[in-house]
Amino acid sequence: MIERILEKTLHLFLSSGFAKTNTDEIARNIGISKRTLYRYYDAKDKLIDAVFAFLREKVTKQHEAILKDSSKSPSQKLREILLIIAELGARMGKSFAKDIQNVRPDLYATMSAYRRQRIGRLADIVKEGQATGEFRKEIDAELTIDVLIAALDGIINPTYLLESTFSVSTAFETVFNLFLQGIESGKSNLLEVKKTIPDFGSNSDSPLLLFQILNFDDLTIDSTDFAELPKR
Repeated sequence: MIERILEKTLHLFLSSGFAKTNTDEIARNIGISKRTLYRYYDAKDKLIDAVFAFLREKVTKQHEAILKDSSKSPSQKLREILLIIAELGARMGKSFAKDIQNVRPDLYATMSAYRRQRIGRLADIVKEGQATGEFRKEIDAELTIDVLIAALDGIINPTYLLESTFSVSTAFETVFNLFLQGIESGKSNLLEVKKTIPDFGSNSDSPLLLFQILNFDDLTIDSTDFAELPKR
């Protein structure tokens, strides 16, 4: 029951935020009574803390599973992680991004530190690919990941999101393809973002890797909802 509560609530928080989401909405989204919800979490802040701890645990589990899978090449590992990020990035609503920074700065600090720690692991994949000859040896792995992060930070900047005619997933796909084509040795296979976003509640092993590389700085604009952006 606890895992179900946390998965469903995480899904709700990502799409709608958590500051203005009350316990009635949370319980209804899970499909349980508010009394049952209070049996496990007697305060909303406790539930919020548990959801973010749950997120970090699942991110770590999924990420490490990919990295340790000896059947995958470095290129496959990197593509799998980038594809997951692109798909899940489209699920993050403006309210969620604002809430984590403005309403719970303690969680923002925790997730930012966690994000930095996970980012270093992406550089490890690049180094592994350089050793096998899949990635260009002349590039610096850490700097390469820094460039990718900077590009993604630009995409999720409110000014870009509000003014661009492209969807988040389309922008992510473009950045990732440019990134992959730039580091791979003589390959031109493009990454294609799937149109269907995984349902967090349908699979206990849903890959929630969004926080590995996304930064929520400067998300304070209160105008047009990102969900209203036209898709291409």
